[in-house]
Amino acid sequence: MVGLLPFHVSRLYPKFVGSSVHGRSVDEEKSTRREYRKTMGEFMERRYPQCPIPAVGAVVVKGDDVLLIVRGKEPGYGQWSIPGGAILLGETLEEAVVREIEEEVGIVTKPVGLIGAVDRIVHDEARRVLYHYVLLDFLCLHRSGNLRARSDAVKARWVNQSRLGRYNLSKETEGVVRKGLNMLESQRKNEEAK
Repeated sequence: MVGLLPFHVSRLYPKFVGSSVHGRSVDEEKSTRREYRKTMGEFMERRYPQCPIPAVGAVVVKGDDVLLIVRGKEPGYGQWSIPGGAILLGETLEEAVVREIEEEVGIVTKPVGLIGAVDRIVHDEARRVLYHYVLLDFLCLHRSGNLRARSDAVKARWVNQSRLGRYNLSKETEGVVRKGLNMLESQRKNEEAK
């Protein structure tokens, strides 16, 4: 675990390095993650980071609709996108994607597959790395809950697949959404063939 974090992280915050969810109650684990998240900003700046930040994204489907949000933070502030965010220490990829969706829009989802991995690198005017995320995008199905924008989302909306072009998604985001929808269609066809 220590090898996965920059040296300065393990030196400054040793109680988070190598901590395990094993043998701890859910409340203890949530408390530790909240404390970790508060201190994350002290050593893991999102602007001008010292290393890439691992994160998850989600193409969430409900019937023929896809979940889109308007981002409330940079990078991409004010743009339509898909929900997601940074992975917390001790969190699995699936736990991270479920948590991020619940935090941003208040719904419960079920991850059904990894769509792919993409880099999100944004440079400033001087060509320095302003943001660098390694995003693991998941296909997720809506399970329960009513959609409402919270935390990092300014707006949240179910959008019919046929109307995605009206939302001015980035080329990368639209590609991930289309790939996720194709993946879901393939899964459905395979189930019907059985």
